[in-house]
Amino acid sequence: SSASIRRINLSSSCSNHIFPCHLPLKKLKPEPWQRFFDGEKRQVYSQQGLTVKKNKQNIDALINEEFFNLTDENTKRGALPPPIQAYIDNLCEQIDDLALQLAEERLNHKQTRVKAEEILTNQFLTYD
Repeated sequence: SSASIRRINLSSSCSNHIFPCHLPLKKLKPEPWQRFFDGEKRQVYSQQGLTVKKNKQNIDALINEEFFNLTDENTKRGALPPPIQAYIDNLCEQIDDLALQLAEERLNHKQTRVKAEEILTNQFLTYD
């Protein structure tokens, strides 16, 4: 640690200095005896190309090729019953309408704030 501090102090320019790496270059395998303390890894979640395993100390997530080859959302929607699909479409339309109303309200609020600043500036200038 004192050697690395000395190296930093001797360097006049940080751009030319190579800082030592304190992280291991590859994942270190735990010692065989460590398994007794951590316990065996058990599968917690497995679906659509994603598998999660954990023990006391670690959580591992494994991603398979299936994860990247998920079916399109529209093909999933086609499998839904028509009343549920109509309800989902109605909710999507409501979300779009609310997003549009929110954008309009933000614009109106910005315009109102600008007008209020102008009025206050004019009142301030007339009192001087």
